[in-house]
Amino acid sequence: MTRPSTWTEQTPTARVLEAAARQSLYAPSVFNTQPWRWRVTGNVLELRTDPTRQLDTTDPDARLLTLSCGAVLHHARVSLAAVGWAIDVDRFPVLEDPQLLARLVTTGPADIDVTAGRLVDAIPRRRTDRRAYGDRPVPEAALSRLRDAVEAEGAHLHVVRPDQMPMLAVSTARAADAELGDPAYREELRRWT
Repeated sequence: MTRPSTWTEQTPTARVLEAAARQSLYAPSVFNTQPWRWRVTGNVLELRTDPTRQLDTTDPDARLLTLSCGAVLHHARVSLAAVGWAIDVDRFPVLEDPQLLARLVTTGPADIDVTAGRLVDAIPRRRTDRRAYGDRPVPEAALSRLRDAVEAEGAHLHVVRPDQMPMLAVSTARAADAELGDPAYREELRRWT
């Protein structure tokens, strides 16, 4: 389906951009802190960090905050594609403003992206699952689909080999013990979860 190309439909309304930003309510984030803010200006949706939601003990370098904001950026991009808007994403557009992570600039109407529509439908169904992982290996076909999805986003998927699992388990257990032994970490965990 193609969007109409009349002048009035060449730029989205603030409501369209705000609806894309609302998908952030469902995005995963460290301790569910939702460490972002959105600002709509004309045909631009700006993604900013919210430093009041940074975890000083758990995430002093803001790596998890940045990953969380990456998830919400994805949700907004997909939401706009699903309703037929082409966008350009400018990441870290102002080096002197480190809280400004991205600008999504709508560039005009586009064909409605059916795949994006399916992803948007799935966004509110996402759930956190803290159960222990099973010991069955992930099927190669599933890994292939994951690799394709990750590479489509310009990233790389590293799959841990079976011979690496024991070292990863030991490292993970040590990290968990260190975190849980820190009263400041336990307080952040209590406060946010």
